[in-house]
Amino acid sequence: WDVEGIELDSRAANVARSFYRLRIHEGRLEDVRSALRGEYDVITLYHVLEHVDDQISFVRDLATLCRPGGLVVIKTPNAQSLPARILEGWWEWFAAPEHLRVFSPSSLRGLLEPEGFATELILSRRGDASRTLFELVRGSARRFLRRPVRGEVAEDLALAQTYLGRGLKVYFAFAERLMETRMYRGLASLIEGWSKNIYLGGRRS
Repeated sequence: WDVEGIELDSRAANVARSFYRLRIHEGRLEDVRSALRGEYDVITLYHVLEHVDDQISFVRDLATLCRPGGLVVIKTPNAQSLPARILEGWWEWFAAPEHLRVFSPSSLRGLLEPEGFATELILSRRGDASRTLFELVRGSARRFLRRPVRGEVAEDLALAQTYLGRGLKVYFAFAERLMETRMYRGLASLIEGWSKNIYLGGRRS
């Protein structure tokens, strides 16, 4: 693949250039549009679309950048997922102002198809770095404690500190023979899972 990318964060862009030897443009799509080389076979958006201000104009730009028959691969939180429907406003991906709009499968189609895209496949799986059960437990704890901690740099630590401050007990049950969990499937998912905390920490430092 002849890879070209767009990145807002200059540090991340420098890592991609120096370590992966990739051609990276710094800024938003509308800022670097004229510097892009042309039509692409595949365009990937991994947790990008929910951060975009003008999503209609953004998708129209994608349509001009994607060659006829090309693919656009989008990874974005699912507002109709089981955790989202149960936890409602306490779901961690309803995270304004970072996430400006979170999509369901039908609303995502409604955004893409008027601009000439056809939906080939939609997969709705576990939360980004969390199993569904873990997402439900964590979100329910936030709701019970009445303290949303999604803005904290280390949100799991903040949740634990809230438990401690309220004098609540935490119980651990080991069920190795009944179930198996894994937060990260490999290096790529580990990097993606940690990027939120690293981004928030860097922004505050």
